[in-house]
Amino acid sequence: MTLLLHLPTNTYPYPASQLRQDYPATIWPAVPSAEDLNHATGGEVVLVEPTDPPAHDPATQRVEDSGEPHQDGDTWRQVWRVVELTAEEREAYSMAQLPDRKSTRLNSSHANI
Repeated sequence: MTLLLHLPTNTYPYPASQLRQDYPATIWPAVPSAEDLNHATGGEVVLVEPTDPPAHDPATQRVEDSGEPHQDGDTWRQVWRVVELTAEEREAYSMAQLPDRKSTRLNSSHANI
């Protein structure tokens, strides 16, 4: 997935559909390069380099895109944040980790055959 940032409005993620609408005079490739964007938008739209999400405990936390890419020289990078799960989300996670009782009973009954 191509991540885009529209600098004049600080819109991130900036959808490719909006790019095509805002810059209709350009025939865009499926995945525009940094050069394509710079040439067609005058530097108004930039690529945001995806980054790996940070380590977290899925039983108590989730990760989400911060919505605020970070500029590192000429490169914009995706930034993640770790968010604590709500009580409901922790409960849902715990329930999803329980073995399926029906399949456990089925497997137990076959073990005696």
